[in-house]
Amino acid sequence: MTPDAPELLWKKIKKDHLRSFEKLYQLTYQKLGNLCFKIVDDEESVKDILQESYVSLYQKKDVLPEDLNVEAYLYATVKFRSFKYLRDVLSKKQALFVSYKADYDYAETFESREEDDIYEEECLVDNVLGSIAELPERCRNAFMLKYFQNMSYREISEKMEISPKTVEKHIHYGLSLLKKKFRKNQILIVVILARMFIR
Repeated sequence: MTPDAPELLWKKIKKDHLRSFEKLYQLTYQKLGNLCFKIVDDEESVKDILQESYVSLYQKKDVLPEDLNVEAYLYATVKFRSFKYLRDVLSKKQALFVSYKADYDYAETFESREEDDIYEEECLVDNVLGSIAELPERCRNAFMLKYFQNMSYREISEKMEISPKTVEKHIHYGLSLLKKKFRKNQILIVVILARMFIR
């Protein structure tokens, strides 16, 4: 493993090593930027989403585990923030249409409801992502490879050097832990959103 491997950089970032955070940024920015641009297709918005994602990671460094797959976590964060951006844009367009067709009071009520829905879903995504990050290491890695990189049990077993049956056990165990914190439909929402923007 090279000194600039994301896993090693993350361990240093946990200890407030800013230079390591800069290296992680340089190492992942282009790849995450390409992903974000495919979804958002707006250069300035891409820059904002990436900045928010990196800032969020750094702010949570003290609560996220040391063995976190930081690349996969950043990838998931950027995907969800990109989705939120698209949803915000669509909501604004819809609100403009409503305000054109109806009176001011109705439009104001509609916009308020949309903002509440957006906030609630953003909190849900953030909470589920945080709980996934807290899963046991091998369980978390299998879970994220399955749902965030769309890999099959066979592909995961080869990557992790374990049997497909063990992969299945890890993923089922991860789901059982998440179900204790969230309703089944809430977990499904996050999984569905993840699959909408698979590489």
